[in-house]
Amino acid sequence: MMTPASHQFVDQKLREAAEGIEKAQGEIVAKKGYKNFEMSIRVIYECRTAIDQETENDSVIGHLKTAVVALEAFDAGDAAPSIKAAMRAIKAVVDKLPD
Repeated sequence: MMTPASHQFVDQKLREAAEGIEKAQGEIVAKKGYKNFEMSIRVIYECRTAIDQETENDSVIGHLKTAVVALEAFDAGDAAPSIKAAMRAIKAVVDKLPD
C-alpha cells in the first residue's frame, strides 16, 4: 500500500529529476527541432500523473520502471547527462520502495 508519505517522496524525486533536465536544457542552446529535453520532461510528467492515482507499491514501481525505459529513447546528445541523472534518480526511488 502506498502511504501519503511514499507518494510525496516519489513525486518529489520525480520533480527533482524533471528540474534537472530543465536546468540542463536552459544551460545548453538546443538545436532547432531537438526534442530530447522536452520529451524526457513529458515522460516524467506522465509518470507523475499515473502514479498520483495509484495505491499499490507494485503499480508505482511499474510506472517508474516504464519511465526509465521510455527515457532511454531520449538518452542522447546534449540531453544525455541530465537524462542519465534522471534515470539514476528514478532507479534509486524504485530501490527504496518496498515490493
